[in-house]
Amino acid sequence: MTKKVLQFGLLLSILSFSLSAFAQDQEKPRVQDYPRVGFWSNWSIGADLGLNIQMNQQNGSIYRSLGLGAHGFFQKKFHPLWNVRLYLGVPRITKDNNGPGDRYAAAGADMMWSIMNAFSYNPDRKVDLFIMAGNGISFLIGTPGENGKWSLYSRGGMEFDWYVSKHSTIFIDGLVGVYDVVNPKTWFTGNSRLGACNAYVGLGYMYNFGLTKADQELFAQKNAANNCDALNDQINDLASELASCKQNERRLEDRVNDLENELAMCKKNNNDAANSELQKRIDQMKNDQLKFYALPFSINYATNQSEVPAGEQVKVKTIAKVLEADKDLKLKIVGFCDATGSDELNQKLSEKRADNVKKMLVNKYGIAEDRLTCEGKGKTIVFGDGACAIDRRVSFYREIE
Repeated sequence: MTKKVLQFGLLLSILSFSLSAFAQDQEKPRVQDYPRVGFWSNWSIGADLGLNIQMNQQNGSIYRSLGLGAHGFFQKKFHPLWNVRLYLGVPRITKDNNGPGDRYAAAGADMMWSIMNAFSYNPDRKVDLFIMAGNGISFLIGTPGENGKWSLYSRGGMEFDWYVSKHSTIFIDGLVGVYDVVNPKTWFTGNSRLGACNAYVGLGYMYNFGLTKADQELFAQKNAANNCDALNDQINDLASELASCKQNERRLEDRVNDLENELAMCKKNNNDAANSELQKRIDQMKNDQLKFYALPFSINYATNQSEVPAGEQVKVKTIAKVLEADKDLKLKIVGFCDATGSDELNQKLSEKRADNVKKMLVNKYGIAEDRLTCEGKGKTIVFGDGACAIDRRVSFYREIE
């Protein structure tokens, strides 16, 4: 039996080494962003109850029996790929009196490797599957003349975890354990040896304590810093887009001025046909300005919404920064609506959208009110059939004087 125990332990060691090497190879591209926490974070406490199928051996006789078992444990999550479980339990509670040593207690430590996270780390995962293996010691209990005899105890198996909530986990584990009991007084004689192996299937519950308060505060600070960096990046991108829009708008303005000069010459020469044609072209280009050059930088709204959506307020902040940087810049804030609803309702809604943006720039960011003008276009300028989300917007334009 001792030889079997040594062989089993060697196999577990090889399995542990192989899984560890595999996890190290796999984790580099996938779990490098896993948050590092303090030692007292991510501890859990739990227990299970299950069935034990045991086989004892002594003096060439073999006894097989079925009984109940239970464990309690503490568990620490060190990494998304591996946990450590410290357990104390009675894998075999009941005694059938068919063989000596069929009831015992065990204590030890298990290493647990996440199969799913080894392939793809997902912090929002609801289920996981672990391979587990470990060593410990066992003590015979409830057997006259055998109480207190101890042995090295090795076990391994698999566990399925279901994360019911942030703090609660239900699990099913299946384990195979082997021990070889030795009386320390006869260690070198080879007498009084009792070998046994067992298979255990249990159902349990685990409570996860999560992060300590200190780690929660640290994570909040890191998240705030990351959000701030992301917001600044977005602001810089939007500012760049706005600068590009201003250049395009300047080109359009120059073209409109050229056409208006041509129109003035036509009026001077009393060329009514040319007057009418040029006026149409000017009006069309001004409408194109309201439609095309606003697309990269507009505040979008849900149907019937007039307040600036939370997700769009970063654009207002960017506009404020641009206005602060360019003191001579004056903007027209123009509201638009889609084609649904009445003309009167859409006109009022578009005006309200533009006015709310202006109020935010003035009241929240301190922009002078005389640098901003508002206008509502209702549903007079739309894209396609007028049902596009881009039609529900507020856009910004440098004043064409």
